[in-house]
Amino acid sequence: MVASRYSVIIPSYNATSTLRDCLRALNACSPSPTEIIVVNDGSLDGTSDVARQNGVIVVDCVTNLGPANARNQGAAQASAEILVFIDADIVVKPDVFQRLSAFFLAYPEAAGVSGTYSETCPAASGFSQYKNLYLVQSFAWITGPIGMVNTSFSAIKKEVFDASGGFNINWRLGEDAVYGASLIDSGYRLFLCHDIQVEHLKEYTSLGLLGDSYRKAFYFSLFLGSRLLRKGYSVWRKAGHHHSFAAMALAPTSGLLLLVLMSLILLPHPILVWLGLGLTLAYSILTATLWSRFVKHKGFASTVILIPFQFVENIVVCLAVLYALFCVFFTNHPLIRQS
Repeated sequence: MVASRYSVIIPSYNATSTLRDCLRALNACSPSPTEIIVVNDGSLDGTSDVARQNGVIVVDCVTNLGPANARNQGAAQASAEILVFIDADIVVKPDVFQRLSAFFLAYPEAAGVSGTYSETCPAASGFSQYKNLYLVQSFAWITGPIGMVNTSFSAIKKEVFDASGGFNINWRLGEDAVYGASLIDSGYRLFLCHDIQVEHLKEYTSLGLLGDSYRKAFYFSLFLGSRLLRKGYSVWRKAGHHHSFAAMALAPTSGLLLLVLMSLILLPHPILVWLGLGLTLAYSILTATLWSRFVKHKGFASTVILIPFQFVENIVVCLAVLYALFCVFFTNHPLIRQS
């Protein structure tokens, strides 16, 4: 397999702060891809100008319809045999197409492969560093086939993409879970390659990260909850997500711990004390690997500062999950019918 078989597709919305670095890294790759297609998803800034200044193909959308639609628009313009979807805030390594070629040579049965995140994060804020290492940790446990695509960086064979109908444009968030599950349901095999790592440039503030975590948890849980309801656990557990048991247990553990702590204020009963201690121990065990990784890279002081924030984030995620499950079981949410 040669690098000329790759079409890179980048959905971009108000992406001037990161797109230039993203394109610079792609243009520095050796070998280089056949083409780079930037889909300007109704941006209000100079996204198209930045793209054209870097000599890439630009597809302009009149309105912002979301990354799923933008990826489909880019794929419709692509000419190569492998479609490489990356986000506008991602920086690849110079040998990424060599690594992709090596992977598809080793696994010819693969319909697609996703990359993971580098432990190196150029973003300056501590919240960005935390989010990056969380993503590193959330993918680290995976070996073999995977049940979703990581749209930060994923490569899909064009014949597979065309046959599958592409991303579900009704999902503005969580579209990677929906699309990965649809491919798995159709009998395709998806993989994660730990040798393909990308750097994430996105800068997070505390409130921005909490909002992002809430939205993603809601759409993720809405899809998986509706999938569980329609198809059962055996189908649900293998498609649509990459989370380990520990990662998925963290939100409910946090929610229960908060309830116990609040109850202790009103009723300091010994049973509640022991229950609180047990939940605290469970929470510590579930987060130990992440925080040991964070101490290694960012030091003890930074870790201590961010531990309370992570607990708040997990409470936010727990609320999102509860609301999503309420929508699944007690409402007729339109996305449930469209997943």
